[in-house]
Amino acid sequence: MRQVLLFCCISFLNTVTLFAQDNFTTRKTTSPKVLKAYDEAFELVKTQKLDKALEILQKTQTQDPKFIDAPILMAQIKYDQGKYAESIALYQKALALGPDYRPRLYYQLALTQLNLEQYTDAITSLEQFLKREKTNQDLIRRAQKHLRNAQFAKDAVLKPVSFKPEKLPPSINTSEHNETLPSLSADGQTIIFTRRLGKQEDFFVSKKENGQWMPAQALAALNSELSEGGHSLSADGRTLVYTGCNVPGGLGSCDLYISSQQNGQWTPSANLKGPVNTRAWESQASLSADGKILFFASDRPGGLGGRDIWQTQRQSDGNWSTPSNLGATINTPDEDQAPFFHPDGNSLYFMSDGHAGMGGTDLFVARKQADGSWGKPQNLGYPINTRADEGALVVSLDGTQAYYTGGTPDGKLDIYTFSLPAEDRPQPVTYARGLVFDAKTQQSLAAKVELIDLATKQVLIQQETSADGIFLVCLPLGKNYALNVNKAQYLFYSDNFALQEKRNQAEPFELKVPLQAITSNNTPVVGQPVILKNVFFASGSAALQPESNAELQRLNDLLKQNPNLKIRIHGHTDNVGDDTTNQKLSEQRAKAVYDYLVQQGIPPIRLAYQGFGESKPIADNNTAEGRQVNRRTEFVVF
Repeated sequence: MRQVLLFCCISFLNTVTLFAQDNFTTRKTTSPKVLKAYDEAFELVKTQKLDKALEILQKTQTQDPKFIDAPILMAQIKYDQGKYAESIALYQKALALGPDYRPRLYYQLALTQLNLEQYTDAITSLEQFLKREKTNQDLIRRAQKHLRNAQFAKDAVLKPVSFKPEKLPPSINTSEHNETLPSLSADGQTIIFTRRLGKQEDFFVSKKENGQWMPAQALAALNSELSEGGHSLSADGRTLVYTGCNVPGGLGSCDLYISSQQNGQWTPSANLKGPVNTRAWESQASLSADGKILFFASDRPGGLGGRDIWQTQRQSDGNWSTPSNLGATINTPDEDQAPFFHPDGNSLYFMSDGHAGMGGTDLFVARKQADGSWGKPQNLGYPINTRADEGALVVSLDGTQAYYTGGTPDGKLDIYTFSLPAEDRPQPVTYARGLVFDAKTQQSLAAKVELIDLATKQVLIQQETSADGIFLVCLPLGKNYALNVNKAQYLFYSDNFALQEKRNQAEPFELKVPLQAITSNNTPVVGQPVILKNVFFASGSAALQPESNAELQRLNDLLKQNPNLKIRIHGHTDNVGDDTTNQKLSEQRAKAVYDYLVQQGIPPIRLAYQGFGESKPIADNNTAEGRQVNRRTEFVVF
């Protein structure tokens, strides 16, 4: 899979100059005529007259078959011409003349063999080089790296993974421009990418309608006369963190910038400033689904070498913390960059030429462990990775599809997608998207949204909706969540997502969130019951479960923030069991919530409770799902 690297530079080794300054000993033993011809050929190589140089060198072979310098230079020329098989034969001829003549010949032979994917032979050549070379530490380090890659590639090509890339439609990929670096919203309905127009790159956005991508439009609010790219779109599609280079007022060569949608309009881009941006190079952002962590690549001081992956956390005041390096498990002394942190909260995809791979820049995935550390990066395999340099990718919410920039036969760049192999996929994730509005006026409301892990009681997401009242939160499978939506002078809304036992992809949740106003003309409003969907009891019991604490605390806060508010707690059961038992159980459960609030300091005069048994079902008691809905605790204003 050949891809593009933007905001990244690559240096190449000129194979001819690798040996050009060596003083070959056989120059002292050959005839002056051969030596003169060799020197003439060498000067021709400098001016790229390679065919003429080869012609002269071939004659020296006839004149002095033991003159080892000639086949070495011929091998170098053939290498630069891309004629690797001929180059290998010439290197082998030179080594047959002098196995210990120059250790570097084994190194150069190995590079040539790697270009033809002759991994077993390359391993032997590299081992021979490392056996002989003792002084050039830089070359030794590079040879050790090539050896690791050759050993990995030898096995990888024998066990290829499935890889069938498909180009995105003409509504995104054009015939005349390069399209690169896609970034998607969590629901998969919005894609933002860069399109090269002349000498600059601009953002374009496409929306999906009825399963089809609509013609992409320029993101005019963020585009400028400079190039924009290296970006990350937030899970809800409303925040964009991107790279701007050589922007007036910037801190370094490339800085990270941020913009958000407010009331349907993108805000002016803001430089993230220090401590995120420095005088160094910062680029290739990836924003976590909860918006709390920003991953990026940088060559700032304090790294392990080259470009490293760093992370910074959004603090309670909205500022970003001092970035920390992801450490030696992820970063290497070489180039590690282009992070993509999946919404599952555990899977980090990135590209690196420092971990063992196919030979160029490969793609890897690392998993976050239970203790917060990173597990060993896993190479995505061949032919997703090749001897070419692979570039950045992003992965869909369900983990099945990856998107990347790839080359076309005519040399153009387009955006492709492919099915990610099962072993490389993240944990499945679904999402809940909601619309918050006033229950009476039906007008959308800006409100606070919290997502809570019921097992740990940790607030995973805390965000404010804009005035349109729309929000989206990602829900990794395998946990149970409480959702709370609240606004001052309104009763709160709660929902529950029981995904602990869910291991396969779940359908997204589309929510309507009506909020009831608490006061009207300074008088408490009596409205519809508010179901406490995250209050749980032991089966057949009125004992509150620990998972209820977050919801009960929210109710306690509501009453303390609104001292004139009075509520009655209602208990309900399903129709399993006799009427008398159900009536008693519902009363006991309602009283358990009442008692909790009294213990928290709420005056009993502001509270009441009542049990209704099985008398007021709101769902079909003939189904397990319906019975679960009917077993509920709620409150009303009185």
